[in-house]
Amino acid sequence: MTSLEIREYLEKLELCSICILRYQNESIENIIILYTAQNNKNETMDTSVGTDTIAIKRSKKSICIACLGIFQSMETVSKNVIEDSNLRNYECNSLYTSVQIPIELLVRELSIWIALIQTFPGKVNEDTHPGIPIKDVFKTLFNRKLCLATNRQMEYNQNGIMINLFYEFMDCDNIDNLLAVKPLSFGNENHKKSKNVSVITRNLFEKHFYPKNLKIDEYKKHLAVPPKLPSNGPIKLTRYLISGPTIFIAGRYRKLSRDLSQTPWIIAGKRMKEKSIQELISCEICPYFGIDDKEISFISSGREDTDVRMLGKGRPFVLQIPDAKKSSLPKNIAAEMQSRIDSTKLVSVQHLQLIKREELIHIKLGEENKKKSYRALCILKTNVNAEIMQLLLNKSDGFLVQQKTPLRVLHRRPLLNRPRQIFSLKGYIVKDQPKAIVLDVLTQAGAYIKELIHGDFGRTKPSISSIIGHDIDIITLDVNAIDLEWPPEVSNQLDL
Repeated sequence: MTSLEIREYLEKLELCSICILRYQNESIENIIILYTAQNNKNETMDTSVGTDTIAIKRSKKSICIACLGIFQSMETVSKNVIEDSNLRNYECNSLYTSVQIPIELLVRELSIWIALIQTFPGKVNEDTHPGIPIKDVFKTLFNRKLCLATNRQMEYNQNGIMINLFYEFMDCDNIDNLLAVKPLSFGNENHKKSKNVSVITRNLFEKHFYPKNLKIDEYKKHLAVPPKLPSNGPIKLTRYLISGPTIFIAGRYRKLSRDLSQTPWIIAGKRMKEKSIQELISCEICPYFGIDDKEISFISSGREDTDVRMLGKGRPFVLQIPDAKKSSLPKNIAAEMQSRIDSTKLVSVQHLQLIKREELIHIKLGEENKKKSYRALCILKTNVNAEIMQLLLNKSDGFLVQQKTPLRVLHRRPLLNRPRQIFSLKGYIVKDQPKAIVLDVLTQAGAYIKELIHGDFGRTKPSISSIIGHDIDIITLDVNAIDLEWPPEVSNQLDL
């Protein structure tokens, strides 16, 4: 079987020129050449493609039996999208197209495949579809057209503006007839009796319907081979959606207040704290990207209690921003954001930067094995003496504790016994405060520091209280360091 024989057969079926090339397994590049030349001439096509000269007349019929006119209507669809004012709202250097096509197109592809097998016996593969999928060709051509028209880069990933196209086809006779061909492929009896088209998913179709897995004679009793010209007109674009990329802004925050939750704290519709770290940060970042700060997701490397400060280099965090109107963050803009956040005197932020989605792994990687450094100001009922300091010194090289879920968080966390490593412990007396002591603790991430100190009614063993043999309570607590060297340090500076 030669390429010419396939071409001549498909021309008799009056497929559109793009579909003819698809079934000849021409490269996408060659199909682009043909499509461009056709649109320039809008007449009989004669051009060199690859090593052969292709001469394909445009179909006399208004609808291609393979693609149902999706390629013929591409000019109109692309024009509508290009002229859509929403597209101009996005400052992004790339585009990506997603297209949802009805199962009817897959059924027609199958019928043409079977027709080729029967017309050219032994020369067409029964396991592998002979053509390039409609969606692959469509997305390439459509993306190229949009990129050329909008002067944007041509990228095939989801890091650019997303154009979602939704096509429908009203004539569902072929879909319904699939149920009669292989009824056991569609689940229970109710589905078979009701002919519920919704049960025929793309994955289900591709799993059960290919020539080698079918009784061809039974298939032909219910579906036309090759497919017939549809009576209800061409495929129709019912709607399209334009959305920006999801971007990720990373940084480190320092929490300077002892009256600030990390995320909005709302119980039974009542706000418990007036502000949160998430809101203070996102309200200065989100406007630049044209998104409401309520739409973002806040991801951090752990969290501190409302009354605990986060000092040192700060805690790594990421803002996940969907449908962003911009896809870059200049250093001077990042510096302005940092300055406005710092002016709150409640939170300080540094190293704001745009990161890739795959870098999110760093913020969760080894979450249980990270080390965290704390400083706690504590008070005893008795004076701190040499014996107490010696007992703390004996534990300076660290020890293992077993912590049951603290009573204060038991309402929202499961009851578990958590072993946690205390790597080091140091105690310091406080001048002019005989009952006060400062403790520096280096722990495995996930340790409950307040409970480590007072014991939580014996639920943490051992605790500082049990080690020194005295009741001890915590007055203030600071997180001094988190040993996660991410995101990388960047120098954001304002242009002067």
